[in-house]
Amino acid sequence: ALLALGDIFMRNNVYEEADRYYFEAMLLKKRILDAIIVFILAVVINIALSLLLGQSLGVLTTAIAEIGFLLPCALFIRKRNDSPKERFALRLPTIKSFFAGAFVCAGATTLSTAVTYALYPLYYKNAVNPDTELFTLFDGISPYAALLCIAILPAVCEEMLFRGYLQSAFPKGKKYAVLAIGFSSVLFCVAHLSIYKAPATLVMGIAFGYIAYKTGSILITAILHFMNNANALILYYAPEATSEAAET
Repeated sequence: ALLALGDIFMRNNVYEEADRYYFEAMLLKKRILDAIIVFILAVVINIALSLLLGQSLGVLTTAIAEIGFLLPCALFIRKRNDSPKERFALRLPTIKSFFAGAFVCAGATTLSTAVTYALYPLYYKNAVNPDTELFTLFDGISPYAALLCIAILPAVCEEMLFRGYLQSAFPKGKKYAVLAIGFSSVLFCVAHLSIYKAPATLVMGIAFGYIAYKTGSILITAILHFMNNANALILYYAPEATSEAAET
């Protein structure tokens, strides 16, 4: 009788364990499917807003299109009754983790620069840089407006989408770390719709994904992303400011 009861107990445990794994697998499948749908909708909305508004609004078009990234996220979070704080990884990081993240970002920036120089003869020499057209939108624009539209909003919106919503589709822990970081990084690269910037974007996407995974927060990656974007503005406005200072 004791052996029979033990056998029944073991079988029940096996069934419960199987049910738990099945439930986790189905939940993961649903969240990944949601993430893919959100990504597609976000890119479509971003492109549609850019085409509809055109260059008539200047850099403001870029800002509005970036905000469009978050509309599908908000819709699915509400639909699934998810926690915005959890899905967007809105946790306050420590000062130590910020400096560690900055170190990783600096290494990734160096690596992306090295990749760019290594691929230049075969890849970049004949490629068209899409940022050349973007720079023309800066003419007559206040540096502060450009900073908001080109550096701050893209950093915040893109981090909330990629390192927040998309990367959090996978369970936490080492088991899914590589898949989560790879998933968000590849989609981050694809979303920029630029073969020219693809290698550097992928490297930075992996770095941001790793930082978000280790810290559990996108606040650090948003700051580092902002600093990375701001470099382009500094390169654009610095010569202009220098020439004006020289004239005075």
